[in-house]
Amino acid sequence: SGRPEPDQARGRPAGRRRGRLLVGVAGTKDPAAGWGECVMVQGSRPGRELVMAVRGQEGQTTEVDVARAAAGSTNVAVMQDRYGSADVLRLATIARPEVADHEVLIRVQAAGLDRGVWHLMAGRPYLVRLAFGIRRPRNRVPGTDLAGTIITIGAGVTSWSVGDEVFGFGTGSFAEYAVAREDKLVRKPKDLSFVQAAAVPTSAATALQALCDVGRVRPGQTVLVLGASGGVGSYAV
Repeated sequence: SGRPEPDQARGRPAGRRRGRLLVGVAGTKDPAAGWGECVMVQGSRPGRELVMAVRGQEGQTTEVDVARAAAGSTNVAVMQDRYGSADVLRLATIARPEVADHEVLIRVQAAGLDRGVWHLMAGRPYLVRLAFGIRRPRNRVPGTDLAGTIITIGAGVTSWSVGDEVFGFGTGSFAEYAVAREDKLVRKPKDLSFVQAAAVPTSAATALQALCDVGRVRPGQTVLVLGASGGVGSYAV
């Protein structure tokens, strides 16, 4: 019928039903949660160290750590294991990142996409691989620009509190949750949406540095902006 049984809704396997099993846990956004053929169940104690391998409707097999999902420690993210075109990107469920003393954990509401994301995905020009990984990206979750809500703060954080709405630069922003240094964020204005805020950091900061720090443009001067329809050019204008 497609409806979970009472035991299934609480995250406990209720046995096979027409060769399928619901392994989702209430309150999670695990993409593997749903009807799928259970091909392996492994666990030593009830409710702990329980891992299921579930084959979805499209034939892919995903391992689901039920105990971790129930505890709310999972993170749905876009990942890449090698350099290449957009075909190297895939959706996966991983552990939430841990915060250092001067970092915060953000529930990402929107992530920005700029030219730099493509360069890091493709690994081109090849010189970028010296800094970000020779054979494959060191950071498997792409994205830096983000906007969202702080849900956890590090022990040394003094600028922010849980619940603050911020935007700026983070690590692995193409995910439900991402970490960011406290000094790489600013408070999101009330009249700016999360989507609008996520489009600001890289492009706007680049335009600001080019005009003010490098170009030292002064009132009355005339500036020619090449590529004014792009992200950086739009902010420069």
